[in-house]
Amino acid sequence: MIERKWPCLELILILVMFCASEIAFVNASVIGALDLPVHIHLSWQQSDMSSTIAVTWQTAYSDSGTTIFYDNISRGGDSSLYTYSATGTVHTYSGASGYVHDTELTDLSPDSTYYFICGGEKGGYSTERSFKTAPRQPSHLTFVVGGDCRSNSTQRDIMSNAMRQQNPSFVETWWKQDLIKHNGMIFCKV
Repeated sequence: MIERKWPCLELILILVMFCASEIAFVNASVIGALDLPVHIHLSWQQSDMSSTIAVTWQTAYSDSGTTIFYDNISRGGDSSLYTYSATGTVHTYSGASGYVHDTELTDLSPDSTYYFICGGEKGGYSTERSFKTAPRQPSHLTFVVGGDCRSNSTQRDIMSNAMRQQNPSFVETWWKQDLIKHNGMIFCKV
Protein backbone atom coordinates (compact mmCIF):
# COMPACT_ATOMS: atom_id res chain seq x y z
CA MET A 1 0.00 0.00 0.00
CA ILE A 2 1.32 3.41 -1.00
CA GLU A 3 1.06 6.08 1.60
CA ARG A 4 0.23 9.54 0.32
CA LYS A 5 1.76 12.44 2.18
CA TRP A 6 -0.54 15.16 0.82
CA PRO A 7 -3.94 13.62 -0.11
CA CYS A 8 -5.75 16.93 0.34
CA LEU A 9 -3.30 18.68 -1.97
CA GLU A 10 -4.11 16.19 -4.77
CA LEU A 11 -7.82 16.86 -4.34
CA ILE A 12 -7.26 20.61 -4.38
CA LEU A 13 -5.15 20.40 -7.54
CA ILE A 14 -7.79 18.31 -9.28
CA LEU A 15 -10.49 20.83 -8.31
CA VAL A 16 -8.36 23.77 -9.49
CA MET A 17 -7.71 22.09 -12.85
CA PHE A 18 -11.42 21.29 -13.24
CA CYS A 19 -12.47 24.85 -12.37
CA ALA A 20 -9.85 26.36 -14.68
CA SER A 21 -11.04 24.24 -17.59
CA GLU A 22 -14.67 25.16 -16.85
CA ILE A 23 -13.80 28.87 -16.75
CA ALA A 24 -11.95 28.57 -20.05
CA PHE A 25 -14.95 26.78 -21.58
CA VAL A 26 -17.40 29.42 -20.33
CA ASN A 27 -15.18 32.28 -21.54
CA ALA A 28 -14.82 30.66 -24.96
CA SER A 29 -18.59 30.21 -25.10
CA VAL A 30 -19.28 33.82 -24.17
CA ILE A 31 -16.64 35.17 -26.54
CA GLY A 32 -17.86 32.93 -29.35
CA ALA A 33 -21.53 33.73 -28.76
CA LEU A 34 -22.97 35.62 -31.71
CA ASP A 35 -26.21 37.50 -32.06
CA LEU A 36 -26.79 36.86 -35.75
CA PRO A 37 -29.53 38.71 -37.64
CA VAL A 38 -32.87 36.87 -37.92
CA HIS A 39 -36.15 37.70 -39.68
CA ILE A 40 -34.31 39.53 -42.46
CA HIS A 41 -36.67 41.13 -44.94
CA LEU A 42 -36.70 43.80 -47.61
CA SER A 43 -39.10 46.65 -48.21
CA TRP A 44 -39.13 50.25 -49.39
CA GLN A 45 -39.15 53.45 -47.38
CA GLN A 46 -39.37 55.53 -50.54
CA SER A 47 -41.48 55.28 -53.67
CA ASP A 48 -38.40 54.72 -55.83
CA MET A 49 -38.15 50.95 -56.10
CA SER A 50 -35.51 51.02 -58.83
CA SER A 51 -32.69 52.59 -56.81
CA THR A 52 -33.50 52.01 -53.11
CA ILE A 53 -34.24 49.13 -50.77
CA ALA A 54 -34.64 48.96 -47.00
CA VAL A 55 -33.31 45.93 -45.13
CA THR A 56 -34.75 45.10 -41.72
CA TRP A 57 -33.68 42.38 -39.29
CA GLN A 58 -33.88 41.48 -35.63
CA THR A 59 -31.30 40.63 -32.96
CA ALA A 60 -31.44 39.97 -29.23
CA TYR A 61 -29.21 42.94 -28.34
CA SER A 62 -29.22 46.57 -29.47
CA ASP A 63 -25.48 46.75 -30.12
CA SER A 64 -25.22 43.71 -32.40
CA GLY A 65 -24.81 45.85 -35.52
CA THR A 66 -26.77 47.88 -38.07
CA THR A 67 -24.37 47.58 -41.00
CA ILE A 68 -24.94 46.23 -44.48
CA PHE A 69 -22.07 45.36 -46.79
CA TYR A 70 -23.20 45.01 -50.40
CA ASP A 71 -22.00 44.71 -53.96
CA ASN A 72 -23.20 43.79 -57.44
CA ILE A 73 -20.86 40.78 -57.33
CA SER A 74 -21.16 37.91 -54.87
CA ARG A 75 -18.46 38.19 -52.21
CA GLY A 76 -19.35 34.98 -50.39
CA GLY A 77 -20.12 36.72 -47.10
CA ASP A 78 -16.60 38.12 -46.51
CA SER A 79 -17.30 41.62 -45.16
CA SER A 80 -13.87 42.93 -46.22
CA LEU A 81 -14.56 42.23 -49.91
CA TYR A 82 -17.79 44.18 -50.46
CA THR A 83 -17.45 47.51 -52.28
CA TYR A 84 -20.28 49.36 -50.51
CA SER A 85 -21.59 49.67 -46.97
CA ALA A 86 -24.41 51.47 -45.19
CA THR A 87 -25.26 51.92 -41.53
CA GLY A 88 -28.78 52.21 -40.18
CA THR A 89 -30.69 52.56 -36.94
CA VAL A 90 -31.92 50.26 -34.18
CA HIS A 91 -35.08 50.43 -32.09
CA THR A 92 -37.39 48.30 -30.01
CA TYR A 93 -40.94 48.59 -28.75
CA SER A 94 -42.99 47.40 -25.81
CA GLY A 95 -43.50 43.63 -26.01
CA ALA A 96 -40.78 43.13 -28.65
CA SER A 97 -38.71 39.97 -28.51
CA GLY A 98 -35.53 41.86 -29.40
CA TYR A 99 -34.20 44.83 -31.33
CA VAL A 100 -35.16 45.84 -34.86
CA HIS A 101 -32.41 47.09 -37.17
CA ASP A 102 -33.29 49.19 -40.24
CA THR A 103 -30.78 50.13 -42.92
CA GLU A 104 -31.67 51.74 -46.23
CA LEU A 105 -29.58 51.35 -49.38
CA THR A 106 -29.81 54.22 -51.87
CA ASP A 107 -28.29 55.15 -55.22
CA LEU A 108 -28.62 51.58 -56.48
CA SER A 109 -28.66 50.84 -60.20
CA PRO A 110 -32.07 49.96 -61.68
CA ASP A 111 -32.73 46.39 -62.83
CA SER A 112 -29.59 45.10 -61.08
CA THR A 113 -28.82 42.25 -58.73
CA TYR A 114 -27.06 43.04 -55.46
CA TYR A 115 -25.54 40.70 -52.88
CA PHE A 116 -25.38 41.65 -49.22
CA ILE A 117 -24.73 40.65 -45.62
CA CYS A 118 -26.14 42.48 -42.61
CA GLY A 119 -25.25 42.68 -38.93
CA GLY A 120 -22.10 43.85 -37.19
CA GLU A 121 -18.71 42.92 -35.83
CA LYS A 122 -20.06 42.34 -32.33
CA GLY A 123 -23.14 40.26 -33.19
CA GLY A 124 -21.89 38.70 -36.41
CA TYR A 125 -23.15 38.87 -39.98
CA SER A 126 -25.87 37.04 -41.85
CA THR A 127 -25.14 34.70 -44.70
CA GLU A 128 -24.98 36.38 -48.09
CA ARG A 129 -28.35 37.12 -49.65
CA SER A 130 -29.41 38.84 -52.85
CA PHE A 131 -32.11 41.02 -54.34
CA LYS A 132 -32.78 42.64 -57.68
CA THR A 133 -33.89 46.23 -58.06
CA ALA A 134 -36.89 47.09 -60.25
CA PRO A 135 -36.36 48.44 -63.75
CA ARG A 136 -36.66 52.24 -64.10
CA GLN A 137 -39.77 51.83 -66.30
CA PRO A 138 -41.23 48.43 -65.36
CA SER A 139 -43.57 47.00 -67.93
CA HIS A 140 -44.68 44.08 -65.78
CA LEU A 141 -44.10 43.14 -62.13
CA THR A 142 -45.72 40.18 -60.39
CA PHE A 143 -46.31 40.64 -56.67
CA VAL A 144 -47.49 37.74 -54.50
CA VAL A 145 -48.67 37.82 -50.89
CA GLY A 146 -49.15 34.93 -48.47
CA GLY A 147 -50.41 34.56 -44.93
CA ASP A 148 -49.57 32.55 -41.87
CA CYS A 149 -50.25 28.80 -42.17
CA ARG A 150 -49.30 28.21 -38.53
CA SER A 151 -48.12 24.63 -38.17
CA ASN A 152 -49.57 23.31 -41.43
CA SER A 153 -46.26 22.89 -43.26
CA THR A 154 -47.85 20.77 -46.02
CA GLN A 155 -50.21 23.58 -47.01
CA ARG A 156 -47.39 26.12 -46.66
CA ASP A 157 -45.22 24.10 -49.07
CA ILE A 158 -48.08 23.87 -51.58
CA MET A 159 -48.57 27.65 -51.43
CA SER A 160 -44.84 28.34 -51.66
CA ASN A 161 -44.54 26.18 -54.77
CA ALA A 162 -47.60 27.81 -56.38
CA MET A 163 -46.14 31.26 -55.68
CA ARG A 164 -42.73 30.25 -57.01
CA GLN A 165 -44.29 29.04 -60.28
CA GLN A 166 -45.58 32.57 -60.89
CA ASN A 167 -41.95 33.79 -60.99
CA PRO A 168 -42.80 36.81 -58.83
CA SER A 169 -40.84 40.04 -58.92
CA PHE A 170 -41.57 40.54 -55.23
CA VAL A 171 -42.79 38.20 -52.48
CA GLU A 172 -44.29 39.13 -49.14
CA THR A 173 -45.37 36.31 -46.84
CA TRP A 174 -45.41 35.24 -43.24
CA TRP A 175 -43.55 32.06 -44.13
CA LYS A 176 -40.59 33.65 -45.89
CA GLN A 177 -38.14 30.94 -44.89
CA ASP A 178 -39.91 28.47 -47.19
CA LEU A 179 -39.69 30.85 -50.11
CA ILE A 180 -36.02 31.46 -49.44
CA LYS A 181 -35.50 27.71 -49.50
CA HIS A 182 -37.32 27.36 -52.82
CA ASN A 183 -36.13 30.49 -54.60
CA GLY A 184 -32.61 30.56 -53.23
CA MET A 185 -33.02 34.30 -52.68
CA ILE A 186 -34.11 36.57 -49.91
CA PHE A 187 -37.80 37.43 -49.66
CA CYS A 188 -37.94 39.51 -52.76
CA LYS A 189 -36.62 38.96 -56.22
CA VAL A 190 -37.52 42.41 -57.53
